[in-house]
Amino acid sequence: MFFQFTPGDCFSLFCEPDMVYITNFNAGIEVYDISDPMNPQLYGCYQTPGNARGIVVEEEYIYVTDEGSLQILRMGTTGAEEEAVESPLTFDFAGNYPNPFNASTTIDFRLSSAADVALNIYNIKGQLIESLVSGSMEAGSHRISWHTRNASSGIYIARLEADGLSKSLKMQLLK
Repeated sequence: MFFQFTPGDCFSLFCEPDMVYITNFNAGIEVYDISDPMNPQLYGCYQTPGNARGIVVEEEYIYVTDEGSLQILRMGTTGAEEEAVESPLTFDFAGNYPNPFNASTTIDFRLSSAADVALNIYNIKGQLIESLVSGSMEAGSHRISWHTRNASSGIYIARLEADGLSKSLKMQLLK
């Protein structure tokens, strides 16, 4: 018998012949190589913005549902002779601090690999207020400040897009 601790409460799983995909209610998803079932190896993980609940894998796509979104991750292959699975680009949109805020807030996010990134601020009507980032960024942690200038009190949405993936975050400006 094999026993493996996971970082969150396991909610669901999806098995393939050599891989298992597990949703952890508080910790996103984990992918394990189970080619040797008595010695599974952690292959990778992805933090979802909400509590991960459901997962389905079809060909090179991983579909993950959480409490507020559907995440679609792409797994690809490299090489003509050797078939190896690439890690998908993942990013954590940690949030903004302070929230609620007055005059300025700092938005934190992390990229697992270099990517073309767009970080835009929208009002509650979906109108673009300001583009904070547009272009290539290196892997790692990033901290971007939004100075509200002439924006009025209200709810704003920060939307982070990187290589076809996107996440949004609600922010409240109080003046």
